[in-house]
Amino acid sequence: MGIARMVLDARARASLIEASAVDFLHGCVGVTQGAGGWVRPERFTPAQMRMLGSCMAWRPGTYRRMARTTSGVRLRFRTDATEVALAVRLDPEPRETAAQLAVIDAGTGRLAHDGVSYDVDGRHVDPVLPAPLASGIDGVPASEGASLVVLRLEDEGEAPGPGMVPLPGFGRVREVTVWLPCLRGCEVSRVWLDGSAIEPVEGEGSLLVLGDSIPQGFFADDPARTWPALLAQRLGLDLVNQSIYGQVFQDGTCTGLGRCVSPEFVVVAFGTNYRFGPCAEARTRREVETYLAEVAREWPEVPTWVLTPIWHDELKTPVRRGSCYARVPSIIRDAARAHPEMRVADGERLVSHDGAHIAADADHPTPAGHEQLAGRLYVRMRADDLARLPPELRRRRALSLLEGAAPESFPMAELLRRGEGEVLFAEDGCLLVRAKNGDQMLFSPDRGLGRLVMGELCEPTLVDALGEGLEREVREVLGLDLVEPYHIVTYDGSEPIPVDAALASGIRPLGASFARDVVRHYSFARFLDEGRLASALEAGRFLGAFEGEELVGFVGEHEEGSIGMLEVFPGHRKAGWGAALEATKANAFLAAGQVPWTEVYPYNKGSVRLHRRLGFSVLDASLSAFVSRGPREPGEGA
Repeated sequence: MGIARMVLDARARASLIEASAVDFLHGCVGVTQGAGGWVRPERFTPAQMRMLGSCMAWRPGTYRRMARTTSGVRLRFRTDATEVALAVRLDPEPRETAAQLAVIDAGTGRLAHDGVSYDVDGRHVDPVLPAPLASGIDGVPASEGASLVVLRLEDEGEAPGPGMVPLPGFGRVREVTVWLPCLRGCEVSRVWLDGSAIEPVEGEGSLLVLGDSIPQGFFADDPARTWPALLAQRLGLDLVNQSIYGQVFQDGTCTGLGRCVSPEFVVVAFGTNYRFGPCAEARTRREVETYLAEVAREWPEVPTWVLTPIWHDELKTPVRRGSCYARVPSIIRDAARAHPEMRVADGERLVSHDGAHIAADADHPTPAGHEQLAGRLYVRMRADDLARLPPELRRRRALSLLEGAAPESFPMAELLRRGEGEVLFAEDGCLLVRAKNGDQMLFSPDRGLGRLVMGELCEPTLVDALGEGLEREVREVLGLDLVEPYHIVTYDGSEPIPVDAALASGIRPLGASFARDVVRHYSFARFLDEGRLASALEAGRFLGAFEGEELVGFVGEHEEGSIGMLEVFPGHRKAGWGAALEATKANAFLAAGQVPWTEVYPYNKGSVRLHRRLGFSVLDASLSAFVSRGPREPGEGA
């Protein structure tokens, strides 16, 4: 007999363990007790509810209804059961919710876009919107209109045999999170289980999100997959989600909340709704400044992220005449600047500007958009934490992550070992470094994390993509179109490379006076910066080959530390100068305790042969590539 049938049969129900659902609630600031043990989780305090319904609110009726929804509210417990049943009583869908959902469902029939979902030891089960029981639950007070949500906790293949389940009390203990609806409210009553024990899971710090319909979860299609829920999971924090459909920066709506919510982070995500009504800039500025000052008073030392509005399709949903919406992002930035604990995230970068990430209403993220927004905001938060560390500590952290990494990560590791490059992101699975000339170097075995880092932190200039196939991801995310694969070439020996003595006597450092010669003879002189070239020459990073007093070739060193710019002038080739210059420069690296290395394009087969002859190792060119924007035709734009 399944647990649902057992709950409905009073005699069979006596063999189940029973507990009050209120003991496992997370994400609410209080509960309202009802008859028969039913409780309503409340996301807002009574004082907040009064403000939301006051004359200060733009849409008081809407805010009161939306405040009763249970976005972010969960039950968390551990149990050895194989099945659990939860009694819930769902509220009717708010009419504003129905109207908004109808926009995206036009022509397809109504979809739920919501429900009750759950996680078992990290395994997610999609939401269901349970139907009310025909006659309630026998023997359970006030259960008319109630529904049963059945959680099946056992993994496939875990049963002792076909059609068998572990005996009660003999199953393994699992951690369970049950996500209540994000677009409607509900009451919960009891939990029944076929195991021997159930205990609550305590939270370890929380994320507080204050926002509008986007963080409330519209079109996430799963209460566990709203961007605040996903962000909290990435951060390893509990979630308190005080987001409300249609809301703006409303004075007084978080006053006093600091007495009952002590978050690790606060995220403020308003602004979008100023598009839909007339709003003067002076008044909007006062609202934003007053609200952010209120947040700062409640949590004066808590890192607070303030988001500017995400992208919308102006052609489909134009800004209403009389709105100051165009000024809202700068108003938010100005107001946040007054509070040291506040940081601003650019909403335009958080979600891609396409139909895969923005829903058909042209305003809200799709499920993929919610996931992307959570991931990119997480990246921004982690990058900001990293940026607050001293540069040397950041480099050491990045180098520790690169220990034992794939060989194509060598250019990044070498750049960092030399004390060069600014570490922008350093997490297990993805590292991003910016060179002094602004070029970016990306190593990302975790391609999902890498795409998030690219979307949030990379500039669409030049990216040195380290990893097979990574250049395709860079092109897609950043819109770049020129890919130049190259070989990573390293000298792994410890002994100096032999150099012909007659040629060695003609090799010496070049000074700044030779800048014009380098520019005249270097094949890619268009990429040289005069100031940086002069600095490199003054630092002795170029060697010249001389026949008597005549310069006949040179070799240099790029800013990232690779040997390069090898040139032997016409009329002096095939005399051994190329090998002598390259070997002498490599030996200088060895003498300084550094690994000699260079980058060689696949078409330069002569250089590949030369380096192999000198004892260098040559990685396949499929493992690394420069990705940039190619030359544009006239009229294509800047």
